[in-house]
Amino acid sequence: MNKKQQASEQTKKLILDKATILFSERGYASTSIEDIVSSTGVSKGNIYYHFGNKENLFLNLLNDWHTHWQEQWESKVSSFRTCTDKLYGLAEHTVLHDFKHPLTKAMEEFWTSSFVKVEVRNQVDALMKHHLRLYEQILEEGMQNNEFKQKDLLILSMILEGLLSGIGLFAYKLSTEQALTLYKEAIHTLLEGISV
Repeated sequence: MNKKQQASEQTKKLILDKATILFSERGYASTSIEDIVSSTGVSKGNIYYHFGNKENLFLNLLNDWHTHWQEQWESKVSSFRTCTDKLYGLAEHTVLHDFKHPLTKAMEEFWTSSFVKVEVRNQVDALMKHHLRLYEQILEEGMQNNEFKQKDLLILSMILEGLLSGIGLFAYKLSTEQALTLYKEAIHTLLEGISV
């Protein structure tokens, strides 16, 4: 990588780092490109050059978050002996990597806002569907191993996503330890309904 490319990557990283702070403090809607310009000292044109617009900048942050989440999950998934262990591990992973993530609240606002374009919403939806596929894989493996009852995988994975996401609405004021207890109890409750 030559000096120009290095400088470009450093500028991009600066924009992403400062934008993360702004989105986490102010939310998605209340953070403007002008705020990012002011925080970074990078010109508006340079921000548009790297990201196109605020939505794409935010999507870039969400993709980075998702990639990191996935890498961390894949690094530990082989340590779980059973699918039940994987579900408890997933609850813990959610707490450790999503619960206090700086973009969690901005993501919720972004996802539920009416001003987000359909094509951008579709990209965020694709990230969420990736989680559903992961849940389906764990649940299907558990059904094949006779750990779990035979159920509709898509419906069960949506219930699991709703469970993990929904608890975050109530758990944000809890300590990490309290949140871990709550999430594990939620998995325990789900397992009572599907365990063989």
